Amino acid sequence: MNNAYLNWQPPVNSGELTLLEVYDTLPGRAQEQINFLVRLLENPTSPVCLSGAIDLFNHGRIHIILNCGLSRNDEARVIGFTMGNDTRLQKWELCVFEFFARYIYPTVYRFNQEQIEIFRNAVALGRSNPIKNIHQYDFKSNLNKTIRNIRDEWQIMPNFIV
Repeated sequence: MNNAYLNWQPPVNSGELTLLEVYDTLPGRAQEQINFLVRLLENPTSPVCLSGAIDLFNHGRIHIILNCGLSRNDEARVIGFTMGNDTRLQKWELCVFEFFARYIYPTVYRFNQEQIEIFRNAVALGRSNPIKNIHQYDFKSNLNKTIRNIRDEWQIMPNFIV
């Protein structure tokens, strides 16, 4: 992955911008560019996807709403929050994801121990958030809402927004 991709951060004033305005600044990758193993566990069309699975289109929008960039740490935060927020999540799914993210995924997608801890903390935050199943949110119908309005709607805890 190139530096422009890894260094992307939502704009400082992103809360006042619409979801569409911020998403237009996000460097993109096509779903088919994502590794097969990652798609197997994290894409909702996979027959073995884990709880919180979300397509790439919407995954990028969760990055924005949670004010996360595209670093490994931010990825751990977004995936953890999304999985933890799914009411169907089972403990075994966390074990499977952590194992794959730590040891099986290709190096560019792997989490180190620090990122596993970030992931676990984000799972706990996702579980504690009062609004559940954000992976099912209708992003396409809400592209013109401000980021702040969506954060308020989701009741995202202020201490989670970096």
